[in-house]
Amino acid sequence: MGIEFTEIGPDFIQAKMPVNEHTVQPFRILHGGASAALAETLGSVASLMCLDDLLPTPALAWN
Repeated sequence: MGIEFTEIGPDFIQAKMPVNEHTVQPFRILHGGASAALAETLGSVASLMCLDDLLPTPALAWN
């Protein structure tokens, strides 16, 4: 999807994602799933940055 982290600070994270043939719907409008993927990625990385120690955790799977 081309998500690129552009800046990471002590209390923020910034990224960009291209709007191209990989991220648009057939009508050439940004696909909602692409927006969600960007938000989910930023949220996951930001929450990881809030941890003091990276402890092993069990993996969860959607079945």
